[in-house]
Formats: sequence, structure tokens, C-alpha cells
Amino acid sequence: MKIRTLIVEEEPPARNRIAQFLEEEPEFTITGLCANGPEAVETIRASRPDLVILDMQMGGLDGFKMLRSLEPRQIPLVIFITTYDPFTLQALEAYTLDYLLKPFAEERLRQTLRRVQGCLRGPQANALKLRLLDFLDRRGVWPQRLSRLAVKSAGRVLFVSVDEIDWIQAADNHLNLHVGERCHLVRGRLRELKKQLAPEQFLQIHRSTIVNLDHLQEIRTFGNGRTAIMADGTHLDVGGNYFQRLRELWKPTF
Repeated sequence: MKIRTLIVEEEPPARNRIAQFLEEEPEFTITGLCANGPEAVETIRASRPDLVILDMQMGGLDGFKMLRSLEPRQIPLVIFITTYDPFTLQALEAYTLDYLLKPFAEERLRQTLRRVQGCLRGPQANALKLRLLDFLDRRGVWPQRLSRLAVKSAGRVLFVSVDEIDWIQAADNHLNLHVGERCHLVRGRLRELKKQLAPEQFLQIHRSTIVNLDHLQEIRTFGNGRTAIMADGTHLDVGGNYFQRLRELWKPTF
């Protein structure tokens, strides 16, 4: 029996490219092409596909919110399509069958489809669906606390443990993650990342800086100035509004 597949992609060229590829796959059949979330919701309710290839960043209704508008029994297996975003990738890595990172090659799509075939024909299909439903039910968008962040490095996507991060500094719409001698630039805003980090471990010490308290070595005061010294020797300014909280939370180990 063929795998009935719905394609939900906002951009016509990408939508048509995926459709053309699937037409060449004998194990799959296309049940519909949708350009937005509301249209996709109606189509899923009417046609009940086995699989949805879903664009995460649709205008007006993103992929997770679209799925939450369906009843649990109506939600099929999902392959998410997304642009690079560390928070999105962390969520997709943890809770979903698979994802495609734009721009993706046909070989990457082929690998994903092979994985889908294996899951739909095996016992793990139910487990994958339950994991996605549980995720959507508990948070709607993100896990409660991040354990890893996705970063781009030399053309690859790597996952960095948040415990390894020394400090984080805002840079416009991006963040610099300082990990030992390396620095990774990721897209995001400090206030959004802060919500997803353990507050007992990560503390904002300046409007543009968050530090890992486990990697903090010393606090120095001089006149009206205050400096946090990290284990690698980096000196970071501590804003006046953050100093009291830093003193309360940081417990030196020596």
C-alpha cells in the first residue's frame, strides 16, 4: 500500500520541487498540495494522509500551531521543513520523525523518505506519534529546558551541550555562544534563549550577556564597577541591576 502524503509548503517552487520528486517515488502518492496552515488543516481533516511534509515557517500559522489545531487522532506522521534556527532544530531533533533543513538536496529528502517507510512499517510509528502529541500537549512550541543547541560549523549542523557553554553574548539578532576556545554564532535573541535555560545555572549579568554560573571563577568590584571573571580568564561587565542577583545565586566552590 502506498504512503499517502500531503505537501504543505508556502513557496511554490519548493512545493513543486518536492511534488515532482515524490511522483518519481513508487512507494508514495500525493494526496494534496497546500500553501498555508488553514488550507492544510482542512485537507488533513478531509483526506487523513499517512504523512505530511510540513513547512515550519508559514505566514500566519506556523507548523506546530497548525498541528495543535487538529484533534490528536487526526495528526499523521510529520516531516518538518525549516530554515536554520537553533531552537527549532533542538525541538525537532528531540521530538519528531525527521526534518529537512533548507536548502536541502534531493539525496537528503530521499534518506528521509526511506526512514519514513521503515517507521510506517514498523512498531515505532505509534511511539513517534505519541512523542509528538505529548510534546504538543505539554508545551505547544518548545521543551521546558534546553539541553542542546544546534550550531552551524563548516557546513554541518552540530549540537552543543548547554552545560559546555561558558557565556552568551547578544549581537543584534544573533547570539555568540562561547564554548571553551570556540565561539559559535547562532540566530536568536537573548530574552528568548533565557526563557529556555535553567535559571539556577544561567544568569543574565548584563543586558547583552548571560553566564554559566558553573564556569564563573570570580567577581571583582572596583568603585562603581563590577566584573565577572570566567574560568577561561574572560572579564565581563556586570550591570548594576544584575549584581545583587549574581551575588545571591553564585556559590564559589573554593
